[in-house]
Amino acid sequence: MSIRTPETRKRQERRIRWTHGLSSSHAALIAALVYGEVSS
Repeated sequence: MSIRTPETRKRQERRIRWTHGLSSSHAALIAALVYGEVSS
């Protein structure tokens, strides 16, 4: 299980948003679930 930097996670969130047309809050939730990092 790799450790991702917040910067990387933010990039992943943006990619998820573009790919699925989601709002930032939804993308953040999905990124947190997918990458196992819940930080609010």
